[in-house]
Amino acid sequence: MLEHLWNPVQAFLIISDLLSADGHAWIACPANNFPHGSSNFYSSGYSLEFLESAAKQARLTNVKSGVVANQRIHYYRQLLQLWPNNFQFKYPLVAYFPILGSLRKKFIWQIRSLPSRLAIGFSNRDFNQKAEFGVEVWILTRKSS
Repeated sequence: MLEHLWNPVQAFLIISDLLSADGHAWIACPANNFPHGSSNFYSSGYSLEFLESAAKQARLTNVKSGVVANQRIHYYRQLLQLWPNNFQFKYPLVAYFPILGSLRKKFIWQIRSLPSRLAIGFSNRDFNQKAEFGVEVWILTRKSS
């Protein structure tokens, strides 16, 4: 939840202080920089390099780190600024999207979003670790005794 903290590097320092000797911490955060419905949203779109650097500043040792990437989810976030549910992920052309507003507004959104949903429909559904389609980044760190 680093995107909800004012100073994420300070959060790493606090986590380091809370860990016992040889304790481990798993930290994950968004790789896409979009506000998501919270009054306490400050930033996101963190890179793997940022997590590794912040951990190092907090005297934590990187055990393992990585990127969770998916081209289809990435396009949903970039083109429609939506996070798809299972059905929407599988069937972007026929899925219902609960857009707020009148029936007319919902219908217009469905028509206007059709080119984006078509592009999403042809995108790759497989998960990988390609940073350019990163959805989440994560790090497993350990406090050295």
